[in-house]
Amino acid sequence: MFVRLGAYYFLFFAAVGVFIPYWPPYLQARGLSPEAIGSLLGLASATRVVVPNLWGWLADRRGRPMAVVRLAGGLAALAVAALLVVPDSVAVLAAVTVAYVVFSAGTLSQFEATTFAHLGRDGARYGRIRLWGSVGFIVAVSGFAPLLERLGSGVTPLLLGGLLAALWLLSLAVADGPVQRHDAGGGGLGSVLRRREVQALLAVSCLVQVAHGPYYTFYSIHLAANGYGREAVGALWSLGVLAEIGVFIVMPRLWTRFGPRRLLLAALLLSALRWTLVGLAAAQLGAVLLAQLLHAASFGICHAVAVQLVQRWFGPRHQGRGQALYASMSGGLGGGLGAWLSGQVWPAFGPAATFLVGAAVFLLAFTVALLAVREPAGAPA
Repeated sequence: MFVRLGAYYFLFFAAVGVFIPYWPPYLQARGLSPEAIGSLLGLASATRVVVPNLWGWLADRRGRPMAVVRLAGGLAALAVAALLVVPDSVAVLAAVTVAYVVFSAGTLSQFEATTFAHLGRDGARYGRIRLWGSVGFIVAVSGFAPLLERLGSGVTPLLLGGLLAALWLLSLAVADGPVQRHDAGGGGLGSVLRRREVQALLAVSCLVQVAHGPYYTFYSIHLAANGYGREAVGALWSLGVLAEIGVFIVMPRLWTRFGPRRLLLAALLLSALRWTLVGLAAAQLGAVLLAQLLHAASFGICHAVAVQLVQRWFGPRHQGRGQALYASMSGGLGGGLGAWLSGQVWPAFGPAATFLVGAAVFLLAFTVALLAVREPAGAPA
């Protein structure tokens, strides 16, 4: 089953590897302005504040998260496939973008719950499975770059739709995890959400994605403006994910050696440095290479710490809603605010200021984590 879990992450993030770096240029080629792209991606992400929680409630109530995964995944594939038969327009592009983001969010959060159900008490192995998603991302970003260079951005919907169709077919072969006793995260969901460290973790996760807004919305465009070709852009995206894979591999040892709180605090400071480099030195290849290596901190460590703390603090009883809430607060609220904010700052103040704002948000997240995120029981002192 672990092979199927890894394969699912591979295909899911291969689709993300098409969407994140190549969808904004596709929208730009269809005549959308930077402000419109930022607002559209912000709106799409904002819908994830509510929708994943509805999926999570349904999955926890039914006890069948994979049924939700199959339904949401099938709808995402159909939405993108519509671009292959319906003439595109601003309205159609907006509807497809929102639909893909909404349904893929519902898919991922419940698949995370399924993965942790299969892992049981061995949650530290999560990174060893999740890293295949990073591999899929690299394969898509670097592998499709030459194809897009030759054929143009018009083939982007075909690539994305094909991956989503394969993903849905694979979901049919993944079973729900074994039913676990509800001996962790006891009590109602409200009792979990009233804990100060849970509130702080969700706030930090939100801010981390706000800070990533310029990256996910304008990074490819920013690099192109500084003279990087499409293949170079793809290689830089891939380098960041290679760093992410490395940290996923060693995450169990890092967790044991340093504990989640210290890992999170260090990652947030390094992330602020990352956006400072991208904002002020994008024309310098060495600075851009270092910044991409720091993706290990800004995404890899932040995400690995967050999902494992959600697993621990929400327990099996609320795992579906816990992962959905994390997804909605980070990729939903945080991603939406980040895309919208970067879309406003970019045309008014320029790329450098946009990434420096992201760096400042990381410092705010560091402050919140420093004051309120505590080490869970059993973590290294």
